[in-house]
Amino acid sequence: MESRERENIIKELISTEEKYLADLNVMINVYKTPLEKSKVVTDSNIKTIFINVNILMNVSSQILKQLKDYYGKLTKKKKNRKI
Repeated sequence: MESRERENIIKELISTEEKYLADLNVMINVYKTPLEKSKVVTDSNIKTIFINVNILMNVSSQILKQLKDYYGKLTKKKKNRKI
């Protein structure tokens, strides 16, 4: 795989992961938190509906960090080769 192609794939993965994290934040801030405060839905149902959202956020954040670190290393290597 060519270096430029690899960089483009990593950039796309980073973009996708950022969008996914943003969607998880919307799920929490727009739906979960207001439902918890309103008491319209029982705590038990909220736990069922949003069962792993916090775990998903943590895992996704870790993946995003690793992707960004890897992308930084790729671009740094590329710059060093040109010098």
